[in-house]
Amino acid sequence: MQKFPEHKQTRIIVTCMALHNFIRESGIADREFAMSDADANYLPMLFPLNPNGQKMNLLLKIAT
Repeated sequence: MQKFPEHKQTRIIVTCMALHNFIRESGIADREFAMSDADANYLPMLFPLNPNGQKMNLLLKIAT
């Protein structure tokens, strides 16, 4: 992973926090937020499963 200068890391973190707060405050329904709010140990699935239970390529899912 590329290393960024400290000032850029700070800007990335602040931007992520602002985006997170915007999504929360906008009240948009989000299944992942709801599931993480309901379960403190919830970890989102990074690779969705196809009907056969196999990992799908996320980029292929987005592209289709």
